[in-house]
Amino acid sequence: MNKGKLPFSLFFFLWQSLLAQDSTGYRLLPFSISIFNNQTSLPLGMKLGMTQSPVHPGICFSYLHTWKNETRNEWQQSFKLGNYYHRYSQYGIQLYTEIYYRYKRFKWLYPEAGIGAGYLHAFPDLQQFKLNSNGQYEKIKNWGRSQSMISTFIGLSAPMHKKGKLPKHTCTTCRQSTYTPPPNRLFITYQFWMQAPFVKNYVPLLPNTSLHIGYAFTIKQKIKGV
Repeated sequence: MNKGKLPFSLFFFLWQSLLAQDSTGYRLLPFSISIFNNQTSLPLGMKLGMTQSPVHPGICFSYLHTWKNETRNEWQQSFKLGNYYHRYSQYGIQLYTEIYYRYKRFKWLYPEAGIGAGYLHAFPDLQQFKLNSNGQYEKIKNWGRSQSMISTFIGLSAPMHKKGKLPKHTCTTCRQSTYTPPPNRLFITYQFWMQAPFVKNYVPLLPNTSLHIGYAFTIKQKIKGV
């Protein structure tokens, strides 16, 4: 055997032996999904996006990471992928993160708020044409524009289990200890976000509001060798 490959071979067999040990833990993967209506307006406009306003539908998927979880306070970060359609204007793909603060003093309802920022790729919902060398108009392929977005939000969460009555799960870093995962919850969020740059010489910052209704849940994945 080549001496240069010996350390890698030893590492490979050691790793396989660790995986073969009879020990099982769980990795908890918290996610959320929401549907939302997006409006081009300042906060509190368009009847909060619920009545007397056009529907510009969207959907958002999130991965959630908890930084601090106490009896009454929780700090959480979301990593979001969203998509929305605004007829005759644009449709966009959102990739951004938000920091949550959640107050858990009340038993059945958790107020929350936060801020965020990220990337937006916007595609115009209008066909564009240009005059070619033959004097005819031809359709232009439009791959959209790279933009940025900043957001802030307020919301309410309703946990789906009684506080203090949640099942315990095995810790992923130690075989004996257990801990209580966050409960699944329903939530409603009112988000205000800015798109930039929209039209540099006309509307450099475009205000948007989105009303999200969603569900947060945790997937328990069994892992070996923990």
